[in-house]
Amino acid sequence: MSTRLFIYGTLKRGGRLHRYMRDQKFLGEVKTTPQYRLFNVSWFPGLREQADEDEGEGKEIEGELYEVDDRCLAILDQVEGVPSLLDERRAVTVQNPPISDDGEKLVQSYFYKGDVSKLAEAGTCWPVGGE
Repeated sequence: MSTRLFIYGTLKRGGRLHRYMRDQKFLGEVKTTPQYRLFNVSWFPGLREQADEDEGEGKEIEGELYEVDDRCLAILDQVEGVPSLLDERRAVTVQNPPISDDGEKLVQSYFYKGDVSKLAEAGTCWPVGGE
Protein backbone atom coordinates (compact mmCIF):
# COMPACT_ATOMS: atom_id res chain seq x y z
CA MET A 1 0.00 0.00 0.00
CA SER A 2 0.99 3.61 -0.43
CA THR A 3 -0.25 7.03 0.64
CA ARG A 4 -0.12 10.25 -1.31
CA LEU A 5 1.40 12.86 0.98
CA PHE A 6 1.54 16.65 0.60
CA ILE A 7 4.64 18.09 2.26
CA TYR A 8 5.30 21.79 2.72
CA GLY A 9 8.30 22.27 4.98
CA THR A 10 11.39 20.49 6.23
CA LEU A 11 10.62 17.26 4.34
CA LYS A 12 10.73 19.04 0.95
CA ARG A 13 13.65 18.66 -1.45
CA GLY A 14 16.53 20.64 0.03
CA GLY A 15 14.97 20.60 3.50
CA ARG A 16 16.75 19.39 6.60
CA LEU A 17 14.55 16.26 6.90
CA HIS A 18 14.28 15.37 3.21
CA ARG A 19 16.50 12.33 3.74
CA TYR A 20 13.35 10.48 4.89
CA MET A 21 11.79 11.07 1.45
CA ARG A 22 14.69 10.13 -0.82
CA ASP A 23 13.43 6.63 -1.72
CA GLN A 24 9.82 7.73 -2.22
CA LYS A 25 8.12 8.64 -5.51
CA PHE A 26 8.03 12.40 -6.18
CA LEU A 27 4.79 13.25 -8.01
CA GLY A 28 5.35 16.97 -8.50
CA GLU A 29 4.92 20.42 -7.06
CA VAL A 30 1.35 21.28 -6.10
CA LYS A 31 -0.67 23.90 -4.21
CA THR A 32 -3.52 23.44 -1.80
CA THR A 33 -6.88 25.00 -2.38
CA PRO A 34 -7.09 28.44 -0.69
CA GLN A 35 -8.34 27.25 2.68
CA TYR A 36 -5.12 26.85 4.65
CA ARG A 37 -2.50 28.93 6.47
CA LEU A 38 1.15 28.27 7.23
CA PHE A 39 2.79 29.40 10.50
CA ASN A 40 6.39 29.67 11.71
CA VAL A 41 6.26 27.28 14.67
CA SER A 42 10.00 27.16 15.32
CA TRP A 43 12.57 25.76 12.89
CA PHE A 44 9.63 24.20 11.07
CA PRO A 45 6.29 25.35 9.65
CA GLY A 46 2.85 24.32 10.82
CA LEU A 47 -0.11 23.90 8.47
CA ARG A 48 -3.58 24.89 9.67
CA GLU A 49 -6.94 24.65 8.00
CA GLN A 50 -8.79 27.95 7.96
CA ALA A 51 -11.37 27.56 10.72
CA ASP A 52 -13.35 30.77 10.34
CA GLU A 53 -13.20 34.20 8.73
CA ASP A 54 -12.08 35.88 11.97
CA GLU A 55 -8.68 34.18 11.67
CA GLY A 56 -7.89 35.80 8.33
CA GLU A 57 -8.00 34.64 4.77
CA GLY A 58 -6.99 31.15 3.71
CA LYS A 59 -4.14 30.78 1.23
CA GLU A 60 -2.90 28.37 -1.42
CA ILE A 61 0.06 26.68 0.26
CA GLU A 62 2.88 25.52 -2.04
CA GLY A 63 4.45 22.13 -1.52
CA GLU A 64 5.40 18.80 -2.98
CA LEU A 65 3.37 15.67 -3.52
CA TYR A 66 4.85 12.22 -2.91
CA GLU A 67 3.65 8.66 -2.98
CA VAL A 68 5.05 7.08 0.15
CA ASP A 69 5.05 3.43 1.16
CA ASP A 70 3.71 2.22 4.51
CA ARG A 71 7.20 1.77 6.00
CA CYS A 72 8.12 5.37 5.18
CA LEU A 73 4.77 6.69 6.41
CA ALA A 74 5.29 5.00 9.79
CA ILE A 75 8.74 6.62 10.07
CA LEU A 76 7.36 10.03 9.03
CA ASP A 77 4.59 9.75 11.62
CA GLN A 78 7.27 9.24 14.28
CA VAL A 79 9.38 12.13 12.96
CA GLU A 80 6.32 14.39 12.89
CA GLY A 81 5.12 13.21 16.31
CA VAL A 82 1.79 11.89 15.04
CA PRO A 83 -0.60 11.42 16.62
CA SER A 84 -0.15 13.89 19.45
CA LEU A 85 -1.82 16.86 21.06
CA LEU A 86 0.02 19.18 18.65
CA ASP A 87 0.13 17.25 15.38
CA GLU A 88 -2.05 15.01 13.24
CA ARG A 89 -2.09 13.53 9.75
CA ARG A 90 -5.30 13.83 7.78
CA ALA A 91 -6.79 14.70 4.40
CA VAL A 92 -5.76 17.91 2.65
CA THR A 93 -7.23 19.34 -0.55
CA VAL A 94 -4.72 20.08 -3.29
CA GLN A 95 -5.39 21.60 -6.69
CA ASN A 96 -5.34 19.21 -9.64
CA PRO A 97 -3.82 16.21 -7.86
CA PRO A 98 -2.48 13.62 -10.26
CA ILE A 99 -4.56 10.47 -10.10
CA SER A 100 -2.64 7.50 -8.73
CA ASP A 101 -2.29 4.20 -10.57
CA ASP A 102 -5.24 2.82 -8.61
CA GLY A 103 -7.44 5.88 -9.34
CA GLU A 104 -7.05 7.38 -5.86
CA LYS A 105 -7.29 11.16 -5.49
CA LEU A 106 -7.04 11.35 -1.69
CA VAL A 107 -4.02 13.27 -0.37
CA GLN A 108 -2.88 13.51 3.25
CA SER A 109 -0.68 15.99 5.07
CA TYR A 110 0.56 16.84 8.54
CA PHE A 111 -1.35 19.53 10.44
CA TYR A 112 -0.32 21.58 13.47
CA LYS A 113 -2.98 21.68 16.21
CA GLY A 114 -1.16 23.94 18.70
CA ASP A 115 -1.96 27.55 19.57
CA VAL A 116 -1.03 29.83 16.67
CA SER A 117 -2.27 33.10 18.18
CA LYS A 118 1.29 34.32 18.84
CA LEU A 119 2.96 32.75 15.81
CA ALA A 120 3.93 34.63 12.66
CA GLU A 121 2.50 33.50 9.37
CA ALA A 122 4.94 31.92 6.94
CA GLY A 123 3.15 33.03 3.78
CA THR A 124 2.40 30.45 1.12
CA CYS A 125 5.77 28.69 0.89
CA TRP A 126 8.20 27.60 3.57
CA PRO A 127 11.64 28.89 2.58
CA VAL A 128 13.91 25.89 2.19
CA GLY A 129 16.92 28.24 2.31
CA GLY A 130 15.73 29.46 5.71
CA GLU A 131 15.64 26.01 7.23
